[in-house]
Formats: sequence, C-alpha cells, structure tokens
Amino acid sequence: MTHVRSATGFLSVLFFAAAFSAQTQTQGAGAASSGPANLDSVKPGIPDSEVALLRPAVLPSLRKHVGIVNDEENPEAAEMESEFRKCMFTPFKLGVLGPAVLVVWNPLNNANAEMRNIYLRKNGAYHLLIEAEGFGPEILPEPRPVPDLVFGWGEGVCHATYSRYRYQNGHYKTDACDQETEGKDADCTITSCANKLPTFPNPFPD
Repeated sequence: MTHVRSATGFLSVLFFAAAFSAQTQTQGAGAASSGPANLDSVKPGIPDSEVALLRPAVLPSLRKHVGIVNDEENPEAAEMESEFRKCMFTPFKLGVLGPAVLVVWNPLNNANAEMRNIYLRKNGAYHLLIEAEGFGPEILPEPRPVPDLVFGWGEGVCHATYSRYRYQNGHYKTDACDQETEGKDADCTITSCANKLPTFPNPFPD
C-alpha cells in the first residue's frame, strides 16, 4: 500500500494538550481541538512531589538508556541522579485513563530523543505505559475513549518512520506503521514498514 503525504507531514502540527496544573515548576497548558495534538507544544513541568513519585518508575528504563549511550553496564548512582535531573516531564490526559506524564531524556538534544516514555498515574503510583524513542507523540483526534498516539523516528525530510500506538486490552500496542521516503514534486511517499504492519491514513490536513 502506498500513498502520499506532504513533506512537512507530522512535523508541522503544533497544539496544546490537556494537562493537570504544575505548581512548583513551569506550568503545563491545556486546550481542546479536533486536530492532532503535539506534546512538544506543551511547556514541560510538574510538581516536585510528582517527580518524586515518578522516580522509581522512570529509573529502570533510564538506567538502560544511559548504559547504552555511555557504554556502561551498570551506571553509578551519582550518574543516574545527574541524568534523571536532565529529564523533562510533560503532563497530559490520556482520555478515560486519566493523568499521564511524558518523560523525555535527550542529553544530546538530538531530533530523536534517546528515551521518550509515557507513564500513567494509577492508585497513587506511576506505571510505564509506553517505552519509545525518537519524537512525538502526536495525539490523534479520533473519538476513542483512549486516544491513538503516533511516535516517529526521523533522518531528515521524507526519511522517517511513524508508528501508531493503539490502546487495546489494557495495553498500548503498535498496530500500524508508515515508512516515509522521497517521492515526486517534494511530496513524501508512504509505504509499509519493514515490520509489515499496515499503513495508516494521514491524519493531518495539508
């Protein structure tokens, strides 16, 4: 299956996602819209109490990524504390699931973040919901109780992969994937990814 998407594609859409109030750090902002929501347009920041609550849930995944980036089998506690402080925390709402936090660790400020995880607050604790890398997520506007999310990994215009995550049976799973390559007339051609998942329609207006 092949279709065409504008070269600006996912990267051109900015929006404010619904967020709970941040008190001790920069406040997040919220709004409603029928268009896709890009969390990059929401100012990061949650209360220190929420950061402390997130710590035990974030550290296992962060430790793995720090080890890979720094080529260390077991990063020391002091190093992990330093890297944890580099994380950005963006609160938003995941439909009927309620408050969630996007945690980004991107020490080199690359276009593709080393860690871009989503944690859900439930029963007074945070739990890892999605473990991802790259950029995103975009929150798709379909009227679903729990919204679809799109994460991407890019290597320049018309060289990107977009994975759609759908909430099913209590978990987010990748159910569709678009591989973006150069097409004609400055458009990007979308084909199936190597994982053979189906493609999904462009949710963004030109």
